[in-house]
Amino acid sequence: MYSNNFITYGRALINWKLQNFSSDLLDSRNVVNLPSLYSPEFKLILSNSFATKWKFLAIRNKTELTLYLKRVDDVSRRYFSAGGHYIVKYEVQIKDQINNKCLKRTHGKAEIHHFEEKLGKIINLKDCTRPRAYRILYSSTVHIVVHLEVIQKEIDISAALNSTLSSHYEKMFNNKSFSDFQVITSDGKEIYVHRNILSIRSPVFEAMITSAMKEGTEKKVLIDDIDGRTLMELIRFVYSGKVYEIDSIAPELIYAANKYDLQDLKPLCVESLALNINIDNALETFVLADLHQEKYLKKFSMDFIKFKYPDIKEQQAWENLSHQAMKDILDFVLSPNGHKSEEQTIITNIKRSQAATTNPAQ
Repeated sequence: MYSNNFITYGRALINWKLQNFSSDLLDSRNVVNLPSLYSPEFKLILSNSFATKWKFLAIRNKTELTLYLKRVDDVSRRYFSAGGHYIVKYEVQIKDQINNKCLKRTHGKAEIHHFEEKLGKIINLKDCTRPRAYRILYSSTVHIVVHLEVIQKEIDISAALNSTLSSHYEKMFNNKSFSDFQVITSDGKEIYVHRNILSIRSPVFEAMITSAMKEGTEKKVLIDDIDGRTLMELIRFVYSGKVYEIDSIAPELIYAANKYDLQDLKPLCVESLALNINIDNALETFVLADLHQEKYLKKFSMDFIKFKYPDIKEQQAWENLSHQAMKDILDFVLSPNGHKSEEQTIITNIKRSQAATTNPAQ
């Protein structure tokens, strides 16, 4: 099983005004003297209640402004050496000082394995109209607004050691030579497998193969409750520990991992579901986490729903939630005294939507 810190979620909104950032600070004859400023420290609290402290570093030259994210708390070295790292999704806005309008917006994602990571060039003369870029680069104050979404996860430091062995076993996957059992997919395809490998990796496969039932005697089994592509990747994982294009099949794959008791596959599904959570699928991710008893993914999705609630509360997917699931989410997202009215509003909207579908003429 994976630890409580396997994958956690945090978010922050940073409003930062860089003072005295005018062109007077730039010595064009000496590139070493580039203007650079640190932001005030800000705190990120992840969904496992682990708090971290960060700063931004802005570096500017004649043509661009680049933003870095730097971790500053004392536990950095110990924490990173334990194999943890962050994935940061960010949106950076440069605002006009006069009317507060956004002049430039940059989106991106960065994987942070070290103490400092470049988020990107948020202003570049080549990408902007020159008057607007100069207006920012040569102003005395630059107003930056950053929306951060941070995912922290643990990495398997032993994965590289197993890569060669994994590749060798993958060559046996769906290889007719020396195979002694067949798995038939719902679309009629045959997957050639080896009974000993399936039995060692999954107690469910072992019971199926060694039984006196039809599957055991005919040396083949039809699995029709899992689509062919997902089943193929499930068995690939049994052999090699690899899954191809997991992001597109993670909801189906986590069901298959539970059915065949592949405990080491579930963390990969959880990670994929967490990394790909968005406004449209957040409620579905919560339902999956609840169904498969993935409490860390459940907490992660609730944190995301809370952060994006103004948009998510309009989603039709509320209709698919049980009353208890809806109550759990709203108890977490809203204040203890405020969730009842909000819950009733959502239920009323669901009933109206269902009535409109049933009686379109009304």
